Amino acid sequence: MFLCRLLALLVCTAVPCLAAGSRPLNGVAAIVNDRVITYRDVNEYSRFALAQLNPRGFANRAAMEQAQLRVAQDATETLIVRELILAEYAEAATNKFRIPESMIDEQIERQVKQRFGDRVTMAKSLKAAGKSFEDFRQEQREEFIIQVMRSHNVNQQLFISPQKIADYYERRQTNYALGDRVKLRMIVIPKAGRAGEARQIAEEIIRKLDEGVPFEELARVYSVGSAQNNGGDWGWAERTQLREELRGPAFTLKAGQHSGIIETPEQCFIMQVEETKTAGLRPLSEVRDDIEKDLLVEERRRLENQWIDRLKKKSFVRYF
Repeated sequence: MFLCRLLALLVCTAVPCLAAGSRPLNGVAAIVNDRVITYRDVNEYSRFALAQLNPRGFANRAAMEQAQLRVAQDATETLIVRELILAEYAEAATNKFRIPESMIDEQIERQVKQRFGDRVTMAKSLKAAGKSFEDFRQEQREEFIIQVMRSHNVNQQLFISPQKIADYYERRQTNYALGDRVKLRMIVIPKAGRAGEARQIAEEIIRKLDEGVPFEELARVYSVGSAQNNGGDWGWAERTQLREELRGPAFTLKAGQHSGIIETPEQCFIMQVEETKTAGLRPLSEVRDDIEKDLLVEERRRLENQWIDRLKKKSFVRYF
C-alpha cells in the first residue's frame, strides 16, 4: 500500500493534468492497487463509443468535447471496476475459489467460433489489429472471470413483489400513457414515374372495395411493401407514428370504413380502419412483465454498486 501511494505521488508530480484530447497516451488516468490505467488504455477501451459520436448532433465544438470527456470518464470508471474485480478474484483464488482453466478455455473456443468462425480467420483478424492470440486469450479470460465474479457476488435470483410492481406503475403512469390509436390496413401503390397508371389502379381498387371485395384480398394483389402478405395489416398506430398525409383520414374514419385515394408525390395510399381506441393508460396487466424486468435491472445494479463500493473501500484507487 505504501508503494502504491508513493507511485501515485510520483506520477501526479511527473504528469500534469492536461485538457481532454491533449493528455499524453502514456499518462496515468488512474491507479488501482498496483495496476496503472493509462490514457492509452482509456482511448482503446472507448474507441467504439467515441466513433459513434456524430459532430452534427452537437450545438458546437465545446458540447462535442464535453460528450467525448464523458465517454472517457465512463471508460476510466469501467476499467477501474474491472481491475477491482480481477483483484478480488486473485484474492479469492488463494482461498480456494478458483475458476477451472478448462472452463475458461471452453469459453474462449465459443468466442472464437462466434466472432471469427475459425482459427484461420481469427489469426488474420488479430494480426490486422496488431494483437496476438495470447492477447486475445488474456482479454477473454479476464472477461469470463469478471462475468463469473459478478454472478457470484450479485444475487441473480431476485424476487420483485407484486406490490413493488404496482407502486412503480403508479409512480410512472406517464410512461404508459397512450394517445388515440387506430388499427389500420393499408394498400400502397408506388408511382415510380407512372403516376397516371398508379392513379388508375387506385381507382379500380376503390371500385372493388365499394363492391364488397375484402380489403385484405386487394392488398395482397396490389400493395407493395412488407405488409402485402399480411393483407396490408399495419397494426396499431398513434397520430405521431403516421406521416402527415395519413393522419387526417386515419383518425376521421370509423371502424370498418376505407378512405379514398391519398396521394403523395411518390405513392398512392388507400387505408381501412379496423378498430379504434381512445387515449388512456396501458393496463398494469399488460406492462407487468416489462416493469418486473426494469426493477430486476435496477436491483441488480444497486447490489453491484454496493459490491463495487466495498471493493473500493478496501483497495487503493486514485484518479488523475
